[in-house]
Amino acid sequence: MNISACPTCEQEVQWDMNRLQKLEERWVIVCEKCGEQFFSVSEEEKEMILAGIRLTEEYVPDIINAYPIAIPRN
Repeated sequence: MNISACPTCEQEVQWDMNRLQKLEERWVIVCEKCGEQFFSVSEEEKEMILAGIRLTEEYVPDIINAYPIAIPRN
């Protein structure tokens, strides 16, 4: 999930692919405060993004848990 500022009302907007809504031929995320479209993609773009997310989840290790970092003590 990412947090960005709405370009219309400047409220912080949390967005992820689970918040997409179908609006005519586009998939959009709207600002909860002002209702303006915050993010918009076509069906094809949405599928490409989701395929990329699936590939990342499948092939990229969980860096935080897979590679514990030794913190030097002073």
